[in-house]
Amino acid sequence: MPDNIQQDAEALLKEKLAFDTYQKYYHTKSMHFFWLSVCAVLFIIILLLANVRFKEMLSAFQLFFILLSLLIQSIGIILHLKFWEAAADPVNELSKNEYLFTSARSKTLRERIEKKSKVVQNNNIFFWLGMTMLLLSFLLWILPGCGEDTGSNNSTLQQNDGKIVIDILQINDVYEIAALDSGRIGGMPRIATLKNQFLERNKNTVLLMAGDFISPSIFNSVIFENEKVDGKQMINAMNVAGVDLAVFGNHEFDVPFQTLQKRINESSFQWVASNLSGDTRQVGTTGPLIKNNSAIPATWKKTFIDDDGTSFNIGFFGITTNDNKGDMEYISFDSSMLIAAQKAYQSLAPTCNAVIAVTHQDLKDDILLATTIPSLTAIVGGHEHDMQFEKIGSVPITKAHANAKSAFHLQICYNQNANPKIS
Repeated sequence: MPDNIQQDAEALLKEKLAFDTYQKYYHTKSMHFFWLSVCAVLFIIILLLANVRFKEMLSAFQLFFILLSLLIQSIGIILHLKFWEAAADPVNELSKNEYLFTSARSKTLRERIEKKSKVVQNNNIFFWLGMTMLLLSFLLWILPGCGEDTGSNNSTLQQNDGKIVIDILQINDVYEIAALDSGRIGGMPRIATLKNQFLERNKNTVLLMAGDFISPSIFNSVIFENEKVDGKQMINAMNVAGVDLAVFGNHEFDVPFQTLQKRINESSFQWVASNLSGDTRQVGTTGPLIKNNSAIPATWKKTFIDDDGTSFNIGFFGITTNDNKGDMEYISFDSSMLIAAQKAYQSLAPTCNAVIAVTHQDLKDDILLATTIPSLTAIVGGHEHDMQFEKIGSVPITKAHANAKSAFHLQICYNQNANPKIS
């Protein structure tokens, strides 16, 4: 073989070796970015599953950027696979006549190397673009107000606007669990559904029971586990329905003291009693009634906080009438309902944004209470069995129908720059 042909063949062989080296380099680089994209896709899938598990962990904007990242990374993976398939076509071995085309073949090899370089670089852009979308979704967690979902109770990092809404649901004089009128009206299951519906819209929802629920009931004479039911069924229903606070009605004292104590201990809700206590002649102790070895308080304060951090304190106290035809010898009432109410109000007012009296007494006594303490936020009452609404000055007085045939809804709208409004 002439020297010049030999030199051309050697030059071409070097070009081929260089091509193989570059091809391996770009193939390896493509493989690295392929696996990075696969890891990114797996991370995004885990993030989306966590969002489903923890219910709206991500806002709508975050989901948009994360899903866009998933799409871009998936396209990048497909392009890398196609690159490998195309790169699998090797350069043919040099034939004995290839020296005739040394210059053209060398040019072709260089062109193929440049093409592979551009393809790999373009494919890698999809990885970086996908990561940018993913980074944007995380920045929405850091930047205040970004990514806020105004329709969700789970929006994150909102700015405190100084405003909050409290929903208050009220029932009273509920003696039966089941609905009435062939299931068409009332019933504790409806109350449970109502409470859940309000909680879905506003986590700051509270359900109040304004007395009379342990007795009387047609089920109270039923024998269960060798003893009379005596209101156990109603306590269980109230626990399930999500009652937050209850006051004593006069009919709670129809049952023997030991039975009442059992019912109190079985309850999962808060009790308040501002004008009554246990009588030493019957129970051997002085002071307030007891729930699981702790005194039932005369007042109760609950703090409500919304998603942006606005807080609102509501103080509750409970007043019960001493009007009962049954045996109330184990209960002692304060000599003056109004004095007990004023004392309870004065203890709550300094630390509360609103004070609500939950009462079980005649409407005329509620009107007198509203007149005596005109700065009350509301009086949530029971005792009458039909719906009542009065407004004395700025104090609304509400009473719902018996047996949960109706429920009252009060809403407190608070702006830290103005007085609370109740409707």
